[in-house]
Amino acid sequence: MSAELAVGCLYVPDQSAQFVNWEMWLATRADRPNESDWNWVEAGITAGSLRAPGNTRGFQWFWADRYKPYGTDPGSYFEHFIGWATKGTYSNLSFYWTPNSSGIYGWGVYQSGVYRGWSGVGGWPADPELGAESTDGNVMLDGYANDWRTRDKANQWRQAGGSTFVIQGGTAFKGNRPAQGNVRAWTPWWDCNGNHPNGALGATSTESSNVAQLMKSSTGVRQVLTTTTEQLVSRLGSGNVKTAKFVRSDRDVAVARHKGSEVYGKQAVYVVQVAGAFSKAGKNGERMDGSVLEVVVDAATGEITDWGITSDTRGLNSLGVVELLD
Repeated sequence: MSAELAVGCLYVPDQSAQFVNWEMWLATRADRPNESDWNWVEAGITAGSLRAPGNTRGFQWFWADRYKPYGTDPGSYFEHFIGWATKGTYSNLSFYWTPNSSGIYGWGVYQSGVYRGWSGVGGWPADPELGAESTDGNVMLDGYANDWRTRDKANQWRQAGGSTFVIQGGTAFKGNRPAQGNVRAWTPWWDCNGNHPNGALGATSTESSNVAQLMKSSTGVRQVLTTTTEQLVSRLGSGNVKTAKFVRSDRDVAVARHKGSEVYGKQAVYVVQVAGAFSKAGKNGERMDGSVLEVVVDAATGEITDWGITSDTRGLNSLGVVELLD
């Protein structure tokens, strides 16, 4: 599955707790009898994505996957950030059925031809979709997608025939298909060409340098990790941050603990894990619930690189010396 995505603007007022995405999405495990049990993988551009700390006022390329609770799998949702996006810049996003470094087949995520990650959500793909998703009605969006295609078993690329304009949260988007394989959507109420906040056009965090400075000392690291975890816990549910544990590791090693997932990036990170009750809104009214919140924070910048909700009780001991975040 492949498409060229870009936005003219992308914005949601409450950057800390709400989000709006311009994305493509692919369901997997359609061999399961009930559609509610299908897994999925998605990639695109997100604004207001719960990424913290800092006064984030921009939008970023991301990918995410969702394992539904099924059989012995307790289920999970993990979100991975690729990098900042800029308005009007097209980038190809693709999912390829390909093996990871361990030889297990799943979905390789590529942006502009660069390998960005791998998800093991399984085969039996179905229901390709492309469009907008939001948790808030007052969003600003002008999204474009060109050359949306899927590749069949005969290795032939064909114009995608899936659904468009995935809507969550009651937001009114207008949209059309100006040409075969192309999609455009926009919000009629907030005009991107009119008065708009800076965040709609892709400004970056205004506090990143301050946070990076804190990451240079052990006291500062604890301060950043505590603040970040408290923010996410308050937005996603409830948990005792004083019982949170953390460990220093490498990003790729930390992420691979969860079903062999892969990300592009081997930088040093801190992994924080806190127990509680957490939930995030998903598509079509779904709630993605879990008893564990895990956050991966860049050791140099203090920015979240990955985060997720799961009910997997997998600990941090395999990554190194674990400390209590108190």
